[in-house]
Amino acid sequence: RMAAMRTISVRSASHPATRVSWFPGSSSESIELMCKLALKLSADARIRVTEPANSCVVGLNEWIPEGMELEIESLDERPTEAKTALSQSEPLLPRLESEARVPEEAFRGQLLKFERINAHLANERTWLAWVRTALSLVSCAFTLLNEASENARPWRVTYFVLGCLFVGCVDLTWLTGWFRYRRNKDILAMPKDALPRKFDRFRVRFQAHLLGLLLTSTVLVYVASGWTRVS
Repeated sequence: RMAAMRTISVRSASHPATRVSWFPGSSSESIELMCKLALKLSADARIRVTEPANSCVVGLNEWIPEGMELEIESLDERPTEAKTALSQSEPLLPRLESEARVPEEAFRGQLLKFERINAHLANERTWLAWVRTALSLVSCAFTLLNEASENARPWRVTYFVLGCLFVGCVDLTWLTGWFRYRRNKDILAMPKDALPRKFDRFRVRFQAHLLGLLLTSTVLVYVASGWTRVS
């Protein structure tokens, strides 16, 4: 099955808007070459790509959104006076490195946004895992409370206490997941230079210790009470 083709519109000061298309997997160099040929520029021309809507410099790559409109400026077609002034004000090599760095930095900024989006989605999935754990503990709590009403008197109180402790563990599990989710969300919203050395998230060990103690106690009570069933 053929992959969907992506199409954008490019234009320059001397050429009207022209559509350029490519298939997923095309290299950035080939996309840049197609844009140059569409605007009748030489293959080795130095260009600057901007988005007219917000004058943002854009790096050409296969992930440019479908239907995006871009304006391409040839750096080799600047007026002679401007070139002379630039060459007199700064050395040629640093100037070329500076111009080449602008699209790269813009691309890195977009890549950082995608990474933050992935981190937010991972944080949401972790919060849902905490909710699933709390619901599983609710099932354990109701099972133990039900056994408290069916067993003989010596074990009735034991099962009732275990059931109540599991209910408390449900609350602690939900609150632990919520506090960690909110703290992670606040940290992801901070800029890099404002990140603290310690994240100060709510510790998991309190919930883990209580859950481990309850599961161990449940197994011991199960064995001691001689509770057997034939499925």
